[in-house]
Amino acid sequence: MSLRLLVVVIAVLATNASAQTFRSRTHFAPARIGVTTNRSLQAFIAGKPLRAQFGKQALRAAGKETVSLGAAVHRLMPDTPVGVERVLITPTHVALIHGSGLVDLVRRQDARSQIATRTVQSKTSCAVGIGVRGFPINATRGPADTILLYRQLPTAARGEVASRDGNTSFALGQGDAYHPFGTAGKTVRLAMPRATFDRAVQGTEGAVGWNNLGDGYSTGLEVLTEVQIPSSRIRELFH
Repeated sequence: MSLRLLVVVIAVLATNASAQTFRSRTHFAPARIGVTTNRSLQAFIAGKPLRAQFGKQALRAAGKETVSLGAAVHRLMPDTPVGVERVLITPTHVALIHGSGLVDLVRRQDARSQIATRTVQSKTSCAVGIGVRGFPINATRGPADTILLYRQLPTAARGEVASRDGNTSFALGQGDAYHPFGTAGKTVRLAMPRATFDRAVQGTEGAVGWNNLGDGYSTGLEVLTEVQIPSSRIRELFH
């Protein structure tokens, strides 16, 4: 074997090993991880065709931090990578696209914090309040210091998570995340910062059903596990 041929063979083996290492670390083939813009992600959530660049080259072109996020997305959610078909990374968020249609949204800073722990987010719940007859109200922990909240978007929202009303409603579980008005679109699962969630529980910025049920006329809360957060805050966090 000539020296030139040997160099080519070594290069090919190194490339394959690198791809395999990347794949084993991420639990996702690089071809399933894409880079896109916030506007394109919102359009996709609204039902438009996806516009994104996929693969290792796209990740590298977006910078080292994006490569690091792509290499550890399996640590972000308790049910990742099961059921997740694609991952989209924008300048501000990481989105996990499930085959069921569910879309997870995690802020990049929360994703970085979770990845820094070098642990996979486990499916754990925490008590956040007391419901009827003294039964605890539980929520699911998200990556870093977040709580998972669900919202089914009406198609009229055009992919925007925040409501046009003063408050945006969420649910602690997917079963309660229906939208009663208009045609239903995709359901999103947000990793809500715990501080924002706690202010809703305390009633200082938003409200929750288990503390206000029965006062639906003034708060608009009609479901025990409903969480309302000011729409202006949601736009700051997830726009």
